[in-house]
Amino acid sequence: MAYSKKVYVILINYNGWEDTIECLQSLINVNYKPINIIVIDNASKDDSIQNIVQWAEGSRQAKTENNDLLENIIIDKRPPILFSLLNDNELDDDYDVNNEMEKEGQLIIIKSKKNRGFSGGNNLGLTFVSQKRDCKYLWILNNDTVVDKNSVSSKIKYLDGLGGSVLLGSRILDYYKPKNIQSYGGLINKYFSTTKHFGENMDRKTKFPQDYFPDYIPGTSIFFEKKVLNKIGFMPEDYFMYYEDVDWSLRAVNLNIKLRICPDSIIWHKEGASQKHESKNDQKPEKTDILSVVNRLKVAKKYFPRTVIIAYLGVAKSILRMVSNMQLRRAIKVIKKIF
Repeated sequence: MAYSKKVYVILINYNGWEDTIECLQSLINVNYKPINIIVIDNASKDDSIQNIVQWAEGSRQAKTENNDLLENIIIDKRPPILFSLLNDNELDDDYDVNNEMEKEGQLIIIKSKKNRGFSGGNNLGLTFVSQKRDCKYLWILNNDTVVDKNSVSSKIKYLDGLGGSVLLGSRILDYYKPKNIQSYGGLINKYFSTTKHFGENMDRKTKFPQDYFPDYIPGTSIFFEKKVLNKIGFMPEDYFMYYEDVDWSLRAVNLNIKLRICPDSIIWHKEGASQKHESKNDQKPEKTDILSVVNRLKVAKKYFPRTVIIAYLGVAKSILRMVSNMQLRRAIKVIKKIF
């Protein structure tokens, strides 16, 4: 089946090359063409770029932690594949992005000299790709995912039937429990500005009402047309990570952009893989804990000012929890960031 609407996928890699090449392997096996992939390396310190290049050259194989998903990553197409390696400082005003990636299936690896966070890394990729004349669709995708072969074609079919400006999410399943839903869109408590995944732990085949609309599209998987980016603008970079997808979704709604979930677009997500190396004793990593609290308050101030005092009470509760867990340094950092 021939396609003419090119999709560009953006992955952020930070010290997670094993997850990234597993995701890449599943992407090059999707049944939709043409598709090109951008990997933004956020200043990794684990030789990520070298390992990703070795995979692209065909000298390193993708592996899976879950053999139930093996057929999604190693069946059909395998490297070597066409790829290019760029530094972020090469992408200046004189750089012609249309000299690159004219061939279908190409991989571009962009090395960032600093860790830009989730939003900053994606914005680097979005800036690069948005200048591509052949770009029709963009897909922001977590690197710790495996995608189903129909994950792209089902999205495009869904958008064609829906019409208008849309941020589109996927049916996200638990990588380690593939029969369970991890998220079918996000819900926001507008009083405390806390979030949760709708459909979590439900059976993967659960059918949801057609009139269900999420409050936000999780950053794990956000698919949209290039024209939507022109309308909504780039992702907010003042969050570094956590809640930027909530902010972006709320901005979209204010601009009359629809939030929808494509029920037939399936991905499997590990969740938290980028932070797992920081976790100790099954506790939240410090950066994760601090930013999830502080950024929640940012969203409350920006979008729910009438109930912001309640959000402050929620933050106070989180600070008390840190103190009771003997995490005084965390509590102090949260207070400093707030005030």
